[in-house]
Amino acid sequence: MHRASRKIAEYVADNKLEVILERLTGIRRAINRKVKRWNSRSRRFQSVSVHSKRLKRRLNSWNFRKLQSFIEYKATLNGSRAYHVDPRNTSELCFGCGGEIAPTEQSCPTCGMDRRVNACLNLLKKAQNVGISGYPEGSLMAPMRFGCRFFGDEANRAKANGRSSFKSLGSVNSLG
Repeated sequence: MHRASRKIAEYVADNKLEVILERLTGIRRAINRKVKRWNSRSRRFQSVSVHSKRLKRRLNSWNFRKLQSFIEYKATLNGSRAYHVDPRNTSELCFGCGGEIAPTEQSCPTCGMDRRVNACLNLLKKAQNVGISGYPEGSLMAPMRFGCRFFGDEANRAKANGRSSFKSLGSVNSLG
């Protein structure tokens, strides 16, 4: 985690950018969520966990903000700032075509954009809407350098013809 956070902080500092991170709240509440269900043995409605005990133990033992805190303090040391943006619905609405992506799908059914890349681009768009500086309109494609690219000219032609407007050049590369 230290190597990855250092590389991210150095990249951000070298390109004079700012770090945009998801605001991680409510994850443990979602993991430990219970619903009311009918218990046929006791013949009444009871609160029952959605996840198994083993899965809850594994997920609750994970420190969700550790990598974020590493990136934050290393970016601050390099002279950049870190902002937190609400990640709500960022992976459900396609950045490229505006279509909906079902929770069970890994890419947009219309244009084929990967769900994770889509979420990153939507976070960047939300940061612009909030007023975080350092990301002009042309730099929306900076996250795509890690393996995927969006072709603007082809996207315009594809929309006119009703075809896919996104091409993947491979999977997203790891940082280390």
